Amino acid sequence: CRKLMPMDDARRNHFITRAFRQCCSDGMVGEYVLKQLRAVPDVYTSMLQSYIVDVNVPIEDLSLPKKWSRNVRDRRQNRFR
Repeated sequence: CRKLMPMDDARRNHFITRAFRQCCSDGMVGEYVLKQLRAVPDVYTSMLQSYIVDVNVPIEDLSLPKKWSRNVRDRRQNRFR
């Protein structure tokens, strides 16, 4: 969504938010999804405000609900988290 829609399109943040919520629901919030979301600071902050203590904290150190990433494969060990 982020790269497919112009930055000035009012629907852009709506679609990004919707896609992120779907990833949470599907248990597919991994490092890639979080990096893509972080590239849109206003959406990143609003969606994760309960979990962000400091915006400079590395993505892998965020304390997110385990169910959000239950279906993400760990690339280093090629297994599910």
